[in-house]
Amino acid sequence: MNCPRCNTPLVSPDAVCVPCSFGLALSPATATEDPHQKVIRYFGDFELLELLAEGGSATVWRARQTSLQREVALKLLKGGLLAGPVEQARFRQEAETVARLEHPGIVDIFEVGEHEGSPYLALRYLPGGSLAQARGRFAVDPRAAATLVARVARAVHHAHQRGLIHRDLKPANILLEPDGSPLVADFGLARRLDTERSLTAANQLVGTLAYMAPEQAAGQPVSVATDVWSLGVILYELLAGRSPFAAGSTPALLKKIAEDEPPSMGKVSRDLKAVIRKCLEKEAIRRYDSARELAEDLENWLAGKPVRARPVAPPERVWKWLRRHPWQTAFFALLPLPFAVALGYLLLLNWLASEHYVVQLPSGEVSLRLPISEESGNRCTSNFDQRPFQHQPRKVRLEFGNVPPDLAPHLVVRIRGDRAGWPDTVRSLPLTNGQTFTLVLPEQSRFIRERNLYFATEGWTVRDLRRRAPESEIRLTILE
Repeated sequence: MNCPRCNTPLVSPDAVCVPCSFGLALSPATATEDPHQKVIRYFGDFELLELLAEGGSATVWRARQTSLQREVALKLLKGGLLAGPVEQARFRQEAETVARLEHPGIVDIFEVGEHEGSPYLALRYLPGGSLAQARGRFAVDPRAAATLVARVARAVHHAHQRGLIHRDLKPANILLEPDGSPLVADFGLARRLDTERSLTAANQLVGTLAYMAPEQAAGQPVSVATDVWSLGVILYELLAGRSPFAAGSTPALLKKIAEDEPPSMGKVSRDLKAVIRKCLEKEAIRRYDSARELAEDLENWLAGKPVRARPVAPPERVWKWLRRHPWQTAFFALLPLPFAVALGYLLLLNWLASEHYVVQLPSGEVSLRLPISEESGNRCTSNFDQRPFQHQPRKVRLEFGNVPPDLAPHLVVRIRGDRAGWPDTVRSLPLTNGQTFTLVLPEQSRFIRERNLYFATEGWTVRDLRRRAPESEIRLTILE
């Protein structure tokens, strides 16, 4: 059987003509120039369904692995057997690299192999496409952008821990799950840090210039900070909707990357701006020490915590804590409320027991007349002002006025101190009609103040007395 395109003999009916297959990969448009021309649809065990992407050295196809009946992303080296040794070495290096990485944020590799001398990679197929096709929606959703880049940074940190620098992080190399979760792909340009051998010639630029760190663009050694720069560029693009460094020519772009600061992003959180600025520091040593630190800062921002990239003053730190913990904030805000209510109640009682409701000793007089009236509890008079009895002991005499002579000897009272909101205090022994006694008042507490005095009954009721003596009263005379 011969190839229907170039008539080259094929070893079997299901074999593929390698030169023609990679000729089609190099120029995919030729596959549809003539609708009647038979297109090669198989590469070994794989049925080629759709060209997904084409890079400088490889093409990626959506393909069906016929033996397992599953869809895969099939990566083929351009030129196949005709590819140069460096391209073939890089292709095999990528296979080895991805095979060593097991992380939920890195694309799974299903199979590595060769067909008629041409290497291939069978990777997990993700119908969600790449971030390059979906980045437009993130400009209006900074939280989604920060979440995505944090996940990518976690996956990149996993690669860094295994001694691999990606060197070509960009939206096209971040694939998306159906639910939007990102997966890092295309480790074809990854550099191993544990070896001095490199497939890149001195001063040779590899990667995508718009996402290159200054040291990478200058052909200098790369480090984890190189990938951190690329992640910062990606985050900037997602939030601002444009590249932080754009120019009409390669020399101009290189100059901007090396010298210029990225333009302002407008209405973006100060903390996110600080994170991006730290990623895009010209000196690698001033960037995040690891991709994990970048991920942690973005996760802190998502949680409302301070970020390492922008130290905050203590008041702002407290404010962020309050916003992160609304229930605790509400608790502490309401905690003083019962005490405030209690204090207000005490103040009200003190006001009610103030001079507005107190019988005052008339100016120049030494005798105080208190009508006996039915009060609450055992109280039998209104409050009277205690100030004339403060500061020094006072000798006073008690008499009942307008009381029948047969009742007066049987009436016993005590003087009590009125403390609003607190139990009242006893300020005298039992007193009877005509008794002379010394009234001594203690020093006042600043918190529990006793402002007034009153008389309380001992063994009799105001109601019974007022039936016989409605005009009864108590007379208190200061003797000295």
